[in-house]
Amino acid sequence: MFKRLLLIWVFSTPVAWGQTTNDSAMVRSLFDEVLSRGEAHQNLRVLCKDIGHRLSGSESAQRAIEW
Repeated sequence: MFKRLLLIWVFSTPVAWGQTTNDSAMVRSLFDEVLSRGEAHQNLRVLCKDIGHRLSGSESAQRAIEW
C-alpha cells in the first residue's frame, strides 16, 4: 500500500495538481493516510527484523531489494 501511494505521489506533477495546491498539505495528507493504515510500521518491522542489516553488496541488501 505504501509503495503504491509513494509511486502515485512521485509521478504526480505540480501541473497535474494545479498551481494552487500546497505541497506540504499534500505530503501531510499522504503521510496521514499511510500511517493510519498501519502498514508502514509493519514494513519497517520486516526490514529491520526479518531482513536485517543491509550493507551495500550484502545478501541482506539483495533480499531487501527483492522484497
